[in-house]
Amino acid sequence: MKIDEDGTITLRIAHYMPNAHYLVKNGIEVWMDEVQKRTDGQVEFEYYPAGQLVSAEEMLSSVQSGVVHVGAFVPASSASAELPLTDVLTVPGFPASSTQVVYDAYWDVLQNELYDLEWKEAGIRPALGMVTGRYQFLINDEPRHGLQDWSGHTIRSVGGAMDFVIQEFGSASVNIPGPEEYEALQRGLIDSAANTLESLVPYRFNEVITTATTNMPIGASVSVLAINQEVYDELPVNVQQAMDEASEVAMQSAADATTAQLTTGVEETKDDVAFYELTDQELADLSPALTRARDRWIAQREKNGDPGQQVVDAWQKALEDAEANAGTAPVGSR
Repeated sequence: MKIDEDGTITLRIAHYMPNAHYLVKNGIEVWMDEVQKRTDGQVEFEYYPAGQLVSAEEMLSSVQSGVVHVGAFVPASSASAELPLTDVLTVPGFPASSTQVVYDAYWDVLQNELYDLEWKEAGIRPALGMVTGRYQFLINDEPRHGLQDWSGHTIRSVGGAMDFVIQEFGSASVNIPGPEEYEALQRGLIDSAANTLESLVPYRFNEVITTATTNMPIGASVSVLAINQEVYDELPVNVQQAMDEASEVAMQSAADATTAQLTTGVEETKDDVAFYELTDQELADLSPALTRARDRWIAQREKNGDPGQQVVDAWQKALEDAEANAGTAPVGSR
């Protein structure tokens, strides 16, 4: 952190995403602008987007060491060893009525249980929790309904709890990076994939799938923006307050943008893809498999000495509270 004689504070901020990514434009850049505006220019940023300074895999350690003061990364893929509980968002079996509910619930858990259990010890503090739309199954085949329909397939997974879901469905999980998913579907290496509906347009998945679920409760992904805790503690109180206020504004902007991307993805591909909802009975029939996958995630964490059950319980309660605040029906595991 650099502080000039006139009191101007300069912070290095970095992320791994393309400059035009909607979470950059509507999340990270909004946060930066709000901090600068709320401090009347007292805070300035050295901005390193798209992996220009450090890679996604190096981001957490770079924030911890102070190479970067503020950095964005995906906990599940680049910090799973250091922050194993932070990917609780990927645990299946917890439906939500809206993207906003998921944002609100995750921010609650991130600032409280996850901060106390692992972020504080890691020496970092959350500034943003930017959630994708909920994962769904993109299928190059007929719609699948009961558990028997989901068995015997080869399904792209994002790893972690998603592997457990696919395996409990009786199918083979294949870990394939997002950019390679189109070709894998096209060549028949996989017959379906776990991904978000807002990915349909940018990745042109509508060209290689025929159907997609819209309400499968199989988790989501999150990118977090973290600030070095020592840096935050050394900031003037007015700057800390500005950052906290900027977080609320930026996450609302990111949530709105995610919802818009989801709507666009469905609207622009509805002529190519048959979207369908699973019935309450079909979801109930799948519930035991989702529960087994969730229990495997918890057991894996607790085997390593991490309180997986405590965090899952906190996640469920946060979702219920967020639904109540939104005026929608309480949500729990099915």
